[in-house]
Amino acid sequence: MIKKVSLTLAFIGKPKLILLDEPLITIDTKAVDIICMLIKSKQDEGISFIITSHQTLQTDQLIFTGTLLAENKTLSRA
Repeated sequence: MIKKVSLTLAFIGKPKLILLDEPLITIDTKAVDIICMLIKSKQDEGISFIITSHQTLQTDQLIFTGTLLAENKTLSRA
C-alpha cells in the first residue's frame, strides 16, 4: 500500500519530469495496468519520465523514447 501511495503522490501536480525507481515491483497486475495508463496520459500532457527497472517492461504498455540501458548495453529506442 505504501508503494501505491508513493506512486499516487508522484502524479500530483504538473511537474516537467517524473523519476520512478522500480515503480512496478511489488505491485499487482491490475495496478500495473493503471500505472501504465497514468504514465501514458501524463506523457500526452507533455510530462517526461525517467524509469529505472530490473524487471522486463512490456513494450505495449509503455512508449519509450531516448536511450535505454539494459544488461550493460545501450539500446537506442526512438
